[in-house]
Amino acid sequence: MCTYNSNDFSGSSFDDMVELFEENDKIFVLKKDDFYELSITKENFLKKIF
Repeated sequence: MCTYNSNDFSGSSFDDMVELFEENDKIFVLKKDDFYELSITKENFLKKIF
């Protein structure tokens, strides 16, 4: 399990954010009583526009 301070995350570069997602199987965010699971996928740009 990897814990990450959301204040640090919001100030990170886009590359750092992508690296965090790539290094961890799942990303979870806790906001008050709400629990979110975040994910991103790497897609081929040309396949998406055609």
